[in-house]
Amino acid sequence: MSEDTIKTQETVVAPQAFSVGAFFRRIGQTIASPVEAFSAPCSGWEWPLAVLLSGLISFSLFQIQKPYALPEMRAAAVETLEKYKDQMPAESYEEALAGMEKGFAQAQSVSFLTYIQTLGGILAFALVIALMGWMAGNFFFGGSAPFWKLLTVAAFSVFASLIGDIIHTLLVMQKETSYVYVGLGVLHPMNDKSFLYYFLRQIELGAIWRLAVVCVGCAAIYKMTAGKFAFVLAPLWLIFIAIVAALNIFTGGTIVY
Repeated sequence: MSEDTIKTQETVVAPQAFSVGAFFRRIGQTIASPVEAFSAPCSGWEWPLAVLLSGLISFSLFQIQKPYALPEMRAAAVETLEKYKDQMPAESYEEALAGMEKGFAQAQSVSFLTYIQTLGGILAFALVIALMGWMAGNFFFGGSAPFWKLLTVAAFSVFASLIGDIIHTLLVMQKETSYVYVGLGVLHPMNDKSFLYYFLRQIELGAIWRLAVVCVGCAAIYKMTAGKFAFVLAPLWLIFIAIVAALNIFTGGTIVY
C-alpha cells in the first residue's frame, strides 16, 4: 500500500455508532468545552437529532414569550404600515393589513406546523453556517473534512445560543415585556424603528456564544486556530444581521431568527 493511499485513508472521517450518552455529553461539552465536543468521534445521526431537540426547546421558549412579544410586535408592525399608508393604494394597504393580521393570528396558535416552521428555520441556519465553515476550511485554508462534520458543529451550536434565549425568556416573564436585552441592545433599548435598534438587539449573549462555538468547533475539526474561522465567519454574521436590521425597518421588527 502506497504512502499516498495511507494518507487518503487517514483523512476519511467515518461516522461512529450512535450513543445516547455521547449525544447528551456533546451537548454539555458544546456549552462548556467545544474543543472536546467536536474533537471527539460522533455519529452522523447526531446533528439531525440536535436540530429536533433544539427546535423543541426554542419553540417552547417562544410559546412562553408569546403573550408579551406578539402584542408589541403587532403594534410596531401596524405603526410601520401606517407610516407608508399614504404612499400605497387603498386596496394594497387593506391587503397588507389583512395579511399581517392573519400572520399574527396564526402565530398566536400552537400547532405542529409552527413547530415545523421553527425546525425549518434552525435547519436552514445550520446548513448555511456549515456551508460557510466547510468552504472556509476546505477551500480557503486547504483543510479536508466531510460536510456532515460541519453540520454537527452548526447544529450543536444552537444549544449555546439557547442559554441566552433562556435568560431572555426569564427576563421577559419578570418584566412582562419583550423589550429586554442580554447584549448590546442595552445601548439602544427603546424600539424607535431605527436601523441601530434592530441591529444592536441581535448582538446578544447567545448569538455571540454561538458564533464562538462555531469558530472553535471548526478549528477543532480542521486542527487549526479558531481565529482563522472567526476572521471569515464574524464579518459574514455582521453582514447578515445588518441585512435583517434593514429589512426590519420595513416590517416593524417582525423578522426574528
